Amino acid sequence: MNRHRQAPASARASRAPRTLRAARMDPSPPLRVALLTEQLRLFGRRYGWQVLANLVVATACLLLFARSVGAWDKTLWWTGLAINGILRFFPVRLTRADCGLDVAARHRRLVAHLLIDGLLWALLILAVPYPRNSINPPFLVAIVTGLISGPIPFLSVLPGGYEAFAIAPVLALAWREYAGRGGSAFGVSMALAVVVLQAFATKIAHLNGTAVRERILRDFRLQGLLRRSRRREAAVHALLEASPDLIGLLDAEGRWQLANGAALEAFGIAREDLIHVEPQRLLEQVPDTPTRESLGDFMRTSEGTVREEILLRRAHATPRVLDLLRCALPGAVGGGSLLIARDVTAQKREALARQLRDRLTDASLRGESPDRSLGTVLDSIAEYLDLLWIAMARIDKVGTPLSVAQGGRLHLDAQSALTLALSPADPPYRIVYPLAHNGIHYGAIAYRPLVPEALSNEAKEWLARLSWDVGSACELDAAQTRLRTLAHYDELTGLPNRALFLRLLTETMERAAHVDALQAVLFLDLDRFKDINDLLGHAAGDRLLLEVTARLRQTARAGDVVARLSGDEFAVILRDAARMSDIETVITRLLTAMRTPIRIGTDQVSTQASIGLTIYPFDDSDPQTLLRHADLAMYEAKRQGRNRWSIFEHSLDRATRDRQSLQKRLRTALAEDRFALHYQPQVELATGRIAGMEALLRWRDPEEQPQSPEVFVAIAEESGLIIPLGEWVLQEACRQQRRWMDQGLTLQIAVNLSPSQFQDPEIHHRVCEVLRASGTATHHIALEITERAAFADPERARRTLDAWCQRGLQFAIDDFGTGQASLSYLTDLPTALIKIDRGFIAPLPEDPQHRAIVEGVIHMAHQLGRPVLAEGVETMAQWEWLKAQGCDLAQGYAIARPMPAEAVPDWLATWLQDRSLSHEQGIFVAAQRTAVLI
Repeated sequence: MNRHRQAPASARASRAPRTLRAARMDPSPPLRVALLTEQLRLFGRRYGWQVLANLVVATACLLLFARSVGAWDKTLWWTGLAINGILRFFPVRLTRADCGLDVAARHRRLVAHLLIDGLLWALLILAVPYPRNSINPPFLVAIVTGLISGPIPFLSVLPGGYEAFAIAPVLALAWREYAGRGGSAFGVSMALAVVVLQAFATKIAHLNGTAVRERILRDFRLQGLLRRSRRREAAVHALLEASPDLIGLLDAEGRWQLANGAALEAFGIAREDLIHVEPQRLLEQVPDTPTRESLGDFMRTSEGTVREEILLRRAHATPRVLDLLRCALPGAVGGGSLLIARDVTAQKREALARQLRDRLTDASLRGESPDRSLGTVLDSIAEYLDLLWIAMARIDKVGTPLSVAQGGRLHLDAQSALTLALSPADPPYRIVYPLAHNGIHYGAIAYRPLVPEALSNEAKEWLARLSWDVGSACELDAAQTRLRTLAHYDELTGLPNRALFLRLLTETMERAAHVDALQAVLFLDLDRFKDINDLLGHAAGDRLLLEVTARLRQTARAGDVVARLSGDEFAVILRDAARMSDIETVITRLLTAMRTPIRIGTDQVSTQASIGLTIYPFDDSDPQTLLRHADLAMYEAKRQGRNRWSIFEHSLDRATRDRQSLQKRLRTALAEDRFALHYQPQVELATGRIAGMEALLRWRDPEEQPQSPEVFVAIAEESGLIIPLGEWVLQEACRQQRRWMDQGLTLQIAVNLSPSQFQDPEIHHRVCEVLRASGTATHHIALEITERAAFADPERARRTLDAWCQRGLQFAIDDFGTGQASLSYLTDLPTALIKIDRGFIAPLPEDPQHRAIVEGVIHMAHQLGRPVLAEGVETMAQWEWLKAQGCDLAQGYAIARPMPAEAVPDWLATWLQDRSLSHEQGIFVAAQRTAVLI
């Protein structure tokens, strides 16, 4: 049976008072010891009265039945009483805590002493002879009253004390009544009456002991609450004093009842002058009138929560800014309010310094003098520091005064303020800090305190830091002005760049909603500018662009925007054209201006331009799209023969829509697993041994003809789909490698990584996770990266490839020779297979230039310890020539076309069978059979 099963709710409710009583009657062990100690202490306090009560009871009993007791019995009684009294004094020391015994031992010994005392009483009762003549009522009443009721108030305090003392005498008295009356019915009745009375007395003693025990526990709880209250009070007091915030408690009349040290220090008032002082009298002690009025208004608000920022001024002290919060307290706790204030002087000063720097930067960017924009900030600084006067003077790099901004209570004319600010200081009446940064002086900030000695060291240090910050801001302003100019204007021509052009176009479109006019966007591209730049050099190209810029500015109307987007691409916003003919007139003038030859040094250059046009609101698109549409129209003008203009039509956007459609189908194909891998063998030229298979991606598009990888891979690269697509390729190649291993074929698979994949910071972890999940050995996978991807960031590429080498992965540099920095960076990379691009292999062996290039690459790679693979090998002549040059591997149609994974085992069997033939026969027989298999 489960003894701990939960009782019903009704049973728990009915049992709750009993449980509570049980908890009070059965306290925890430490509390039990404390309770017993207190009971022993109370017992000791009453012990003398108990002894005295015993003597009084004994004497009264003896006097009551003196006539019935002989002299010998009296002597026996008094002797026993004397012995009992003497023995009573021995346990006194047990009631003291310093007796050397623990409380449990003291309790046990006291109970034993009381038991002995009761036994002595029982012997005295039995020793006195029973009266020979009838009943002795006084004797019976005295004995019963004294022995049963008398010890209750004293002995019930001690647990078990009353029972230990009273049971033996009562039993002796009952026996005396029974035996003394010869076992008569009356004797039995008297004995039973004594026992029943004893039972009632025991119950009363128990109740009295319980009451005493509960009173002691209640006292313990009250004492604990008092101690906790005092500890909490001490903790609250410590927290209040440790808090940097100002904290006070006010009664309903606004008198302070409590204040921490921060509050006393802030107001500069002693505690005795603050606590219980009338509000009006307290405000009279504040010397500053504005502060006094602000505090008075704040204190008079008595409802809800009020928050206010107050500038607290004190005599001969720097003003402080206090963020005051007053919360009304409910009437249940006596009403009044809680006042909390935080010193936000430092934050206010930092805000003012930041505001000063920001205003200075804005004024500098707008090309304005700071005197008007900085006046309000300087006024605030003067107010919060009690300054009579503050001025900031600006000078240029050669020391020429530019402008001055001033604030405070003293106002001078601009020239006087500038002279005073830049003249040497005369402390303590005037303090001057230079505005300098990195050895360049930008001016000075001068301060005049209202009371010289009132400005604290902290305030002076802040003023010095502010001067340094403003000097830094002056330097930063110049740099920011330069950067913002570069960010919005072309450095060569001074025209707006693409970012500013789009912003101006946005503003033009927003304004166009309120005017009845056309807004035209022209996209202009110089024809054959690259040829001129290559022929005459970049300097000549720059001069040509400057001349084009001048002609565009001269041809455009007032209010139009001319911008240089990039290279030889320009854009023009023709604002507020009344009709289409106005736009055509401007375009005609632009084309005519571009056709006029331009003299550059001794050369005369003829240039032309193609212009694309789109018109808002007919082309109601966003700014980016408008510019793109004009760009599409410009390319249409070039397609039509250059040196002309073309207006945008939505049919021109079909190519863009086709690319977007292709992106959408790519996403669907990736989600629906419509891709497959084909595999093309890589063969050792010297032996004909199969070195591995390159995995090539194919798209099974049910809506279209088979898509060329050159097309859809480029789209995937642009759209970001190449990352998940490349990860699928790696996973599928690893799965296929495991399938071939299960069929007994050990083939290394080469997987191409796109440039975007290789630039992914997580590429190393992604590759390792795919290999781990598939269980593919690292030496069975080779990763191919293009030359441009590898050398875009050589240091990062080296770290990534080193990490792969440590894991046993092999890799190859694909399309080698198509980049620009191959030879200079190749030595920094770990050993890798070099794949010569098919563009260098196709003209072999007839083309002497390509022969020289390929020979050089093979020789260089072998010198660096790199094996070489030739891509696109399609003829026996290429095979033999590459083999003669020492090329290690070959791949191409001469060996096999890319084939599905299921065709590989049969092709391998055919290739191995034909390796016994001559080289020429082997290659072409295998190729022919592969074509049949595919």
